[in-house]
Amino acid sequence: AWTAPGANHVDGVQGRYLLPYTPLLVVALAPPAWAPRTLTRFKPVLIACFILLTAAVTLTTVYQRYYGPA
Repeated sequence: AWTAPGANHVDGVQGRYLLPYTPLLVVALAPPAWAPRTLTRFKPVLIACFILLTAAVTLTTVYQRYYGPA
């Protein structure tokens, strides 16, 4: 959203610069030893909800970008 169409260079943050943080994401998803077992049982549900939320925001953003505001 920062770079104007037809610009000679790309402005803003790009996804490839976030790749070094991927190992931290994997560690963050691992359950800590002190976590109660009830929280670890809901982990798949939380991950599914996060994926659905992320997909909804992504699709809404792409639709608004290419087809106008909703």
